[in-house]
Amino acid sequence: MNKKIYFNKVQLFDLKKYKDNRGFFSETFNKRDLYNILNINFKCVQTSLAFSKKDVFRGFHTQKFKPIEQLITVIKGRVVYYFFDIRKKSSTFGKFNKVILSEKNNKALYLPKGFAGGYYCHSKENLILYHHNEFFYKKFDTGFNLLSDSIGLKIPNNTIRSRKDKNLKSFKDFKLLVLK
Repeated sequence: MNKKIYFNKVQLFDLKKYKDNRGFFSETFNKRDLYNILNINFKCVQTSLAFSKKDVFRGFHTQKFKPIEQLITVIKGRVVYYFFDIRKKSSTFGKFNKVILSEKNNKALYLPKGFAGGYYCHSKENLILYHHNEFFYKKFDTGFNLLSDSIGLKIPNNTIRSRKDKNLKSFKDFKLLVLK
């Protein structure tokens, strides 16, 4: 299993895929492989599926309390997945990186606690599958606006975002909340 590690925590890895003349079979969650190969002890309590159209950006999201570890994969389409280090004592606090997740590359991203994530959709139809180690709590839901000057992320003018995401605080204001 090929893997790449970012910020000493985030891991991008190949999912197993078995192909034949009928199509394919792929494991999107295998606790034994996560533990034995990636050294991740992941307890899945919730699985979520998101559908997004081309040019949609979702994010940057996290939970204030009961932070969530996630395994993320794209089962249809192609997205650029961005992840920000929001661990206040980390030497890479406030830094971000990105990876391509697609049905073609059949990769999964392990996003541990202490990271906020978001993604931009490149395909006409995109299905993103999430495995969570913690339940989603709306009252703890938070994040920051991707257009914050302090993060330096540029997106196309035709990007589609939710009202909620447009109204998120800047990263500077979010950072002040995290550091309290």
